[in-house]
Amino acid sequence: MREILKEDKEEYIKAIVETREKEDISIFRDWMTGLMIRNLRHDIDAYLESVSDEKGGEKILELLSGDGSLSAAALAARIGITPKAVEKHLARLKAEGRLRRVGPDKGGHWMVNGNR
Repeated sequence: MREILKEDKEEYIKAIVETREKEDISIFRDWMTGLMIRNLRHDIDAYLESVSDEKGGEKILELLSGDGSLSAAALAARIGITPKAVEKHLARLKAEGRLRRVGPDKGGHWMVNGNR
């Protein structure tokens, strides 16, 4: 979970103060639960957007055109999705014939078809 961000800080403090004044922990618990739900929804939406459309695959092809040695973890960090999602994109791109692996997993590189 992300940290309490600057925009959340005021509400965080209000929840703590109200919890102390009313001696009711459910106030803070409800606020934190709402924050976690918002953060999870944001993360889920970002993930679904990255794997549901061509953007993720196109971005991977673009990055690998520039540096075919990038790993799934490096691609994931640059795109902002999980390494597992990158692996799914890579498998789809290979199956479509748009990408191929040259050499072994360690020491090999990716080649975008059409950019030989």
